[in-house]
Amino acid sequence: AERAIVRLARLIQTAAQSNITATPGGDQLNCSLPHAQIAHSIGITYEESVRLFRELKPILTYQRGGIIQIK
Repeated sequence: AERAIVRLARLIQTAAQSNITATPGGDQLNCSLPHAQIAHSIGITYEESVRLFRELKPILTYQRGGIIQIK
């Protein structure tokens, strides 16, 4: 089985293909992806989604409301 972090990366990559805006802090997705939606999409729990974003903090920033910024 594919690791959750890989599935998360693929989900973000797919969402970023045509919906991204360059900002001073990095590239920001134009769509919101709340933790609950991410968890459901990649087959993990809400808590695991939160934990994955903590692990990826040097690369990704998750803001309230599902705003994701790629540094």
